[in-house]
Amino acid sequence: MPTSPSSPAVRDLLRVLATTLDARAAVEIGSDGGDSAVAVLSGMALAGSLTSIENDRDQHERAAATVAGSGLATRVRAIVGDPAVVLPRLADGGYDLVLAQGGAAATAAAIEHAPRLLRPGGMLVVTAAAAGAASLQRLAGELAEDERFVPALLPLDDGVLLATLTGSDG
Repeated sequence: MPTSPSSPAVRDLLRVLATTLDARAAVEIGSDGGDSAVAVLSGMALAGSLTSIENDRDQHERAAATVAGSGLATRVRAIVGDPAVVLPRLADGGYDLVLAQGGAAATAAAIEHAPRLLRPGGMLVVTAAAAGAASLQRLAGELAEDERFVPALLPLDDGVLLATLTGSDG
């Protein structure tokens, strides 16, 4: 499912989060035309890498062109595939940031796998473009009940959900 391009404010937030987390590895579900990859990578450590999972081949190609134009293509592992199939294959505790922006199914897969994928202190980011504003509020409520996460819903664009993994098993 094609996603709407993120706003400059969301891209700035992603860059700041990657910097604050001192991110070395990140995964995005939905490619946002490559704009989010460039934002995350520009905030990451120089040796950092991003795994980008995109179900739509046209969106994947658009994102690849954007990332190539930024000079950051060597730091991206781009996978065309269903997030529900790809995410279970990624390393446990191997990521500092998980970004969901690829529609409702991608968001569900990201939320299911984030506790396993993230290292303690890592962050799940879900955009309203992925979940819809009403769903985002519901997700924030659910994550508030999950002792493994500390969530916050930001009123940026149609909403951005942040949830930091505490390291607690709940």
